[in-house]
Amino acid sequence: MAGEINIFTGSAGGYRWHLKASNGEIIATSHAFSSKAAVIADIEKLKANLCGAQVTDRTAATRNPHEKPPSVVNVTHNYHGPVVQQTGDGNSAQLAWNNTGTVNQGQANTEQIAPGYEQLATVITDLLANLPVVGFDDPDEADVRETAETLLTEVTQSEPNQTLIRRGVAALKGYLAQIAHGAAEAVTEEASEVARSTIEGLSAALPF
Repeated sequence: MAGEINIFTGSAGGYRWHLKASNGEIIATSHAFSSKAAVIADIEKLKANLCGAQVTDRTAATRNPHEKPPSVVNVTHNYHGPVVQQTGDGNSAQLAWNNTGTVNQGQANTEQIAPGYEQLATVITDLLANLPVVGFDDPDEADVRETAETLLTEVTQSEPNQTLIRRGVAALKGYLAQIAHGAAEAVTEEASEVARSTIEGLSAALPF
């Protein structure tokens, strides 16, 4: 039996797809789309680019959530989500929204991150990139993704709402705690370690 791609509506709203292996395991899940046509278009894009895709080992480049993100100029990522970029002077950072596939970061749609929130943005984008490793079930993953993206939007405001950020970070830590402590089903050691380090990173990254 071949794998399959299923379209579904998440608990937080919107249309999503997930990719199932032949054994029924969900091995990839999309972000939310506003319409079914948009999610179908993304699936067609996935199908067109998946065959013959190059596999690149980026584990050596994985950074500690506590570390300041390195300067990034014209680096290509295969992760279909937002990333943090240091500006040329190294004193500020931008959020590059990249949900359409592999792009050159120098050409991505970017927004300035409010001063003091760079580390928090980095921890959150790392969490989004590691969602397949953490292995939330579909409803929880949809909620985590929505909360994370809401926080990323907020940290690009000129005066981020501290109450909203505090609540959002607390919600993310609550979801991650289930994985960190092995409370969810079939939690791997790698998933637990990612969850634990992300919780620590979120706690250390709040600038207030």
